[in-house]
Amino acid sequence: MNQKLLQESKAQIQFDPAKHLYTLCGKKQRSVTEILADSSVVESEWYTEEARERGRAVHAALEYADQDDLDEGSVHESILGYVKAAHQFRKDSGCKNVLVEPYGFHPLHRFAGKPDRIIILNGWLAVLDYKSGSMMPWTALQTAAYEALLPYLVTPYGQLFGEVMDKLPFIKGVRRYGCELRKNGTYRLKRFEDRNDFKVFLGCQAIHNWKQGGIK
Repeated sequence: MNQKLLQESKAQIQFDPAKHLYTLCGKKQRSVTEILADSSVVESEWYTEEARERGRAVHAALEYADQDDLDEGSVHESILGYVKAAHQFRKDSGCKNVLVEPYGFHPLHRFAGKPDRIIILNGWLAVLDYKSGSMMPWTALQTAAYEALLPYLVTPYGQLFGEVMDKLPFIKGVRRYGCELRKNGTYRLKRFEDRNDFKVFLGCQAIHNWKQGGIK
């Protein structure tokens, strides 16, 4: 692991959760979802304000649930099915959380992001992204970008994950998954296996950078 890149990522990236804003030395940095949306692989009909609001509410509830601090009675009925679907997935799969909504910045490719979960599933370290709507093909690109971010994710203790991930016991390797949560309490888990997905993401980033006039 390139220690210079690790230290650059660790020392400078900041995340404002209220604004969902990543900054590096005070300058806004492009996020994974922003790059995908701007390069037009995310169809606008699916990326609506209603979908974003539902996603934020579901993700907030799931974060409380993963901290064993969720009062189901406080969960609005409009999202309760999605929360139950995530609970059922965790129960069925036996997965273990390693990181919950960590953020990071890739110092070489210059993008930031925040995967939903880093988990251990069947002996594999895995990037997991929850979807409270239909899981679209671009989720493969999103999770590929998050996999590339793994070494640069900031842990709750202020370390970078790349400084500790090699110490995790009995890890077979890294996998990527999307989990589509449904309103009726069911779910669909999909594994993404195409190793070209990250190359396609970088192509999307190139389009985004071109539209923005290059990296400044």
